[in-house]
Amino acid sequence: MSVVNANFTDGVITTTDDGGNSATLLLAEGDFSLTYDAQDGREGTVSQTRGKVSGARKAARRLGSISMSAKLAAPNSNFAKLVAGQTAGYVSVTLDLGDLNGVDWDFSFDYGAEARAYYGEDAVFGEVTVTESDPSTVAFTAELLGPIYSADSTGVTTLVSSR
Repeated sequence: MSVVNANFTDGVITTTDDGGNSATLLLAEGDFSLTYDAQDGREGTVSQTRGKVSGARKAARRLGSISMSAKLAAPNSNFAKLVAGQTAGYVSVTLDLGDLNGVDWDFSFDYGAEARAYYGEDAVFGEVTVTESDPSTVAFTAELLGPIYSADSTGVTTLVSSR
């Protein structure tokens, strides 16, 4: 297990679909963000009876999210097209749920020979923000409908077990 901290130069964000397509976010700024509920992706419900806790249960599914940004270079980048379902031969990973375009995702931040990653299934990208600046940027946000995992030299840990 590494004790060397990760930083913005380590990360690579890749998405894939069920049609064999894959795309990496080029010119990433190093601000990838992952949010998930530590209770296996569930909201916690605490019940009280006469002022005392009488129950603590996992309740409704709470969707995780990822967000990231990159320097804007090409509006029709492979990454932008794949997450929008506009790549030739695209097959959504969430086809069994409906018509939202979904991809699987992987955020790898290897250091030396050690492989380190967060990854998951069924990311549905929504808001895309293009900002003109010096330099201009593009930002992506996705809701995570599926399982979420972490992996390093100690093995794989399931953070959120299912849809």
